[in-house]
Order: sequence, then C-alpha cells, then structure tokens
Amino acid sequence: MLSDLINDSVKDLLPLIIWSSDQFGQRCFNVLWKQVTGQDYSEPTLRWTKLVHPHDCDHVLCIFKEARLLHMKYEVEYRLMDEDGQYIWILENGRPVVDKSNELLGFVGTMTDISSIKNKILELEHKASHDQMTGLYNRSFFDEYLHIVSSERDIDDSAFIFVDINGLKTVNDNYGHEAGDRLIISVASILTKIFRAGDAVCRLGGDEFGIVITKIADDDLEAFLSRKCLEIKRSFQRQNRTINEPYTIDAAIGFSIIRGQTAQEILNEADTAMYKDKGNNCRTS
Repeated sequence: MLSDLINDSVKDLLPLIIWSSDQFGQRCFNVLWKQVTGQDYSEPTLRWTKLVHPHDCDHVLCIFKEARLLHMKYEVEYRLMDEDGQYIWILENGRPVVDKSNELLGFVGTMTDISSIKNKILELEHKASHDQMTGLYNRSFFDEYLHIVSSERDIDDSAFIFVDINGLKTVNDNYGHEAGDRLIISVASILTKIFRAGDAVCRLGGDEFGIVITKIADDDLEAFLSRKCLEIKRSFQRQNRTINEPYTIDAAIGFSIIRGQTAQEILNEADTAMYKDKGNNCRTS
C-alpha cells in the first residue's frame, strides 16, 4: 500500500534506529542500524544482543522480559558496539503492541545515540569523585565510601591504611611545587600498582593518602596489613634508587582493622598508628 511505502521511507529518513520485534524479542531494524553497526537490518534477528556490552546485556534483557510480561513501556540505557568495534551509549525506548484481546503481538521502539551527553555526565561524575592531579579517588569519595564500609554489619575482612608522606613541604620550599607535584604523582602511581583494582586508593589531601581494602582473604589481618605497609615502604625505596630527583620518597604509615567502629574512630586509630610509625617500622595502634 502507498501508506506503507511512505511510512517505510519516513522511517529510514529519521535520525533514529527504529526497530520492531515479535513477542520473543526477535527484531527488525531500519537502515540506520546498518549504518551504525554494520549489521543487516532487514532480516529478523535475535543476534542483535551480541552487540550489547557484556556488562549491560543481562540488565537490558531483564528490562525487556519485564516489559514483555507486564505489557508495559520501558526505557533503558546501555552500550552498543558500532561498526568500528567501539561502544556507544544508547537510549532505547520500547512500547508493546497488543491486539484487541490485549494479547501481546510484539514491540516497537527506537534507539538514540546519547554518547556525547552520557560521556559528559560520566566525565563530570569522575571529576566529582577523583583527585585532579593523581587520578585517585578524592577526599569526598573517601569519606562517603569509608562510612558505607564501616556501616556494614558483621564486617570482618576490611581495613584502612593511612599513608603520610614525609618532607613534602621541604621539597616544595627547596625545589619548587613542580617537584612536589612529581613526588605526589609518583606516590599515587606506586600505591595504584600495589593494591588491587577493587581497593579504594585515595588522595585525602596534600601529602596524605588512604586505602580502604575490603574482602581481604587472609585470616591474620594484622599480619597481612603489616606486610602491605612494608611493601609500600620498600616500593618507595626502589623508586628512590631509580629516579633522578633531588628528593627521596618516604612515608609514615598506620592502619586500622575495621571491626564495627565509626568512620571517625577508624581514622583516629590509623592516625595514631601512623604517628607511632614516624621514623620506625609500620605498626598498628
């Protein structure tokens, strides 16, 4: 029919990926699907989900299954692989199509590329929670995260390590703030390498760093943390032997095992231990 031809033409002119599916999620797309993903757009397929980012796929399918079960509209954001193998952010909207008996026939919907907006939001979120100089988590993130960890019930596998860099003011006064910045960046790099990706390595401000460690797989937490403190100091010593700088990296370190204290009590314990460590080996309070 002429109306169908007009609708198809308009559909392919719109700057949106437009799709329709049966009740099981098998989809057909307009031509923009091929332009974005390089995949065929005219034949019904369930394979489109293979282009969804692995971390997002279960969530997308769960949303769709709920919408199918309840015959409801939905909206979901996720990452989709484009023709170049890069992931773009997609905002997908879908609505059910039902017959006169309210039996589900399928869905129709759109996919909109929201990468520029989403990436800007993620950038702002990153800046809000990270230290600009080092890229580590900042004090604001640390305070909130430590509060969350310390509030967990029956916690017995978490700890906080406090690292206070010695002599940063002297470096700034004698060699300039650029040298002091290089020292701070070196410390951040070393700490990042020592700890796991899931550990929260933070710059608390100035010459102070903190690491919140959770899910420690060691029955003797105190011995584990003592080894970590020693590893930090030895890493600083190795760095001092390899860098061509007028300063050396040194630190006082303390830790607190999290056993139901408040966040402030955890900080106080680690701070007391750090002061005991000034010029000595790392020890706990």
